[in-house]
Amino acid sequence: MERRSEVIIGTLIVICFLVAVSVDPIAQDPRYHEFAGDGVLAFGIHNGLNVLSNLPFVLTGSWGFWRLLSGVSTGRYSWGLWGYFLGVFLTGWGSAYYHYQPNNNTLVWDRLPMTLAFMSLMSSIIEFRVSTDWGRRLLPGLLIVGISSVVYWSYTESLGRGDLRPYALVQFGSILLCPVILWRYPKRESSLREALWGFSFYILAKVFENWDGQVLALTGVVAGHPLKHLAAGLASYYFGRFLLIDSKTSPEMK
Repeated sequence: MERRSEVIIGTLIVICFLVAVSVDPIAQDPRYHEFAGDGVLAFGIHNGLNVLSNLPFVLTGSWGFWRLLSGVSTGRYSWGLWGYFLGVFLTGWGSAYYHYQPNNNTLVWDRLPMTLAFMSLMSSIIEFRVSTDWGRRLLPGLLIVGISSVVYWSYTESLGRGDLRPYALVQFGSILLCPVILWRYPKRESSLREALWGFSFYILAKVFENWDGQVLALTGVVAGHPLKHLAAGLASYYFGRFLLIDSKTSPEMK
């Protein structure tokens, strides 16, 4: 691994950490659990659109398992890949559970598998782009950091002084670091198209999330949050495709 790349990646990690600790603790906004489409029955399910729109995560996770188990991808030997698709699969169920009855307690089961997916994504990109050994060795530690960020947030909320900073660092820090790693370690054999689609749909998902009510007012049919789930599900699919392509060209995966 090039020394310059180590410095760049290390500096970004330090910057993300310093930004997180420099701001005041961030409690969960109670209004976060209020969604524009809540209370609407769909197929007899309470909050049905917000619940059922998580299906793309379950389908993407299942598709990833099939690819790995069938041997279509030699990446079946990567624990990071398994962790990524497991995290995506469980995110679908956890998010559906949360949206059926939105509150801080059920939100834990939405966020836990998301950290599994984010940390496994970063570990896999490091494994396939930077160093196979380093990526694999980092995975357990990254997973512990991700899970701990949600446990810490839930515990501080129970004390009445909730703090979302570690969780925000896990999610947004990993999303910021991944493009830098891809830029510093290009691969001639694999296409970045899938990764670019993944980042694009991730950004679109955030737009739909922040404009939940406005989308409902515009369409009169569907709010922004179900569309956020669909966009995020597509992001997870394209990230999965990208990782499977990268795993085939990783030195120890050939």
